Amino acid sequence: MRFSQVDSGRGCILACSACLDRVQSLPDHMPPIRASQASHHDVGDAVLRGEEMKWLSEDFKNLRAIYCHQLRVMLSAEELIVRALPNMVVRATDEQLRQAFQSHLQETEVHVQRLEQILGEHKRADHSVISTGPEKCKAMTALVAETDDLIIDARDAWVRDAGLIAAAQRVEHYEIASYGTMRQWARVLGENTAAELLDKTLQEEGHADHLLSSIAERINPYAKAA
Repeated sequence: MRFSQVDSGRGCILACSACLDRVQSLPDHMPPIRASQASHHDVGDAVLRGEEMKWLSEDFKNLRAIYCHQLRVMLSAEELIVRALPNMVVRATDEQLRQAFQSHLQETEVHVQRLEQILGEHKRADHSVISTGPEKCKAMTALVAETDDLIIDARDAWVRDAGLIAAAQRVEHYEIASYGTMRQWARVLGENTAAELLDKTLQEEGHADHLLSSIAERINPYAKAA
């Protein structure tokens, strides 16, 4: 088989002749390929679509396994928020909004501690659990990146504050959905202490969302007039 250099990402990673010949006929929409099923041609197609390959697939054998995984994903999400909020505090102009972000930063640090507590207890109760560290949250990574772009692109102070509220509420809604699901799973699994901790976080996320909505009602008219 003949190989050559990849031409601006066209062809498979190995840039073999077979892949180079089939580039032009690649469909616009193709289903994702799991790495365990992928040939190097499939990897090339994923590169052409601008996708990341999932090299190691999870094996969720039961509800407890996916519950533990989701806890780790949310730990990653909360850690990302802890790193993002200080910049949002600095870039917000409205004093009430700044205070809301600062207050939620302190709450989020507690949310991290709760997740670490739940995961630690989960590992002590189940010795088959290997890792309880954060698992990259792709959704939160994207939401934080969008927030960073918004901060740069919105030059008017009122418009930027309106955008920061929108970005923060997108984050809150993701968290509310995630914590609601994990709380229900914890209850089904008999993890009553974990369910109570998750419920506390869920209530705090809901309160933060309502506070942002009330601030937006005051800020949005100024952003409209900017």
